[in-house]
Amino acid sequence: MMHHIEIFDPDIQCYAGECEPMGNKEYMRITTMVENLKIAGKDIIRYNPMQEPSLYKEMPEIRQLMDEKGIEALPAVMLDGKIVKSGEYPSNKELLDWSGLSQEELVKTIMQKKMSNCKCGNDLDCCC
Repeated sequence: MMHHIEIFDPDIQCYAGECEPMGNKEYMRITTMVENLKIAGKDIIRYNPMQEPSLYKEMPEIRQLMDEKGIEALPAVMLDGKIVKSGEYPSNKELLDWSGLSQEELVKTIMQKKMSNCKCGNDLDCCC
């Protein structure tokens, strides 16, 4: 069964062109995992309060969570419409479990997709 995963990011503060919401490494880890899961065809989406501020107020679960815990509640993760984690990003293992993939399956799927888009001589990610 494929689950619908939604991640509600905290407000990202940017200084001198660098954005560090929870430490650059953690932000890059979650960004990479979300993009890889999307490539693998999984139902995952991230929301940003700067781009979708009304969504944070319109979703009853998120609004209630933020009313109770404030900004510390973010990031928040919903799985099939229910909050399953707040205050920190999910681990890679949690994301893989929720998406029904093993690490090996995810890597294999990503490599297959990259290779299927390979045009020899035109793509630096390809080996011909």
